[in-house]
Amino acid sequence: AANFDTGYVIDKSITISGESDQIVFDGGITVTNGAKVTLSNLSINRYSDELNCIQVRKHSSLIANGISLINHANTGQNYPIIYVDGESTAKFDNLYIKKSNIKDGYHRIYVENANLEISNGNLNCKVFLLKGKAHLQNIIINYSDGNAIDIRQKSSLNLQNVNITGGVAAKIFPCLYSDNSIFISLDFRNGL
Repeated sequence: AANFDTGYVIDKSITISGESDQIVFDGGITVTNGAKVTLSNLSINRYSDELNCIQVRKHSSLIANGISLINHANTGQNYPIIYVDGESTAKFDNLYIKKSNIKDGYHRIYVENANLEISNGNLNCKVFLLKGKAHLQNIIINYSDGNAIDIRQKSSLNLQNVNITGGVAAKIFPCLYSDNSIFISLDFRNGL
């Protein structure tokens, strides 16, 4: 397959929509510098390791609906498939993240000093918060390469109708890990 792993930087407010059919988008998207971006009906593909599918940075906001994220890399190191920081906000409805072929424990959604909301999703990755806030509703999380959820340094997480399968008992990685953080509301089922 051809390698079209170009990154696209969006620093102005814009809407990208696949209308009723999902558009295949090869390359990552970075939303930055206060931009307000809406994405709908997109499949975002990466083909190399050490790349994000979506970044939201520097006081920006993303609203996304009907998004599929896939990194096709088979070797190397995972970077977060979604990376949100810098007091930014990312909101997803109907999100699908494909399982990584690289089993290094770093296939994740990474939120640092930012906010994340996901409704209606199938996440085959870890959710990691560092000084972050997240609300997950009507979600299936399936991740067995490490903790399925890992929250640290005064993060807060609200789970509503979330089914979690994951963790690695042999390595003493629990399904849910919290360090100096709180789970605001727990309504989940552990499939371990």
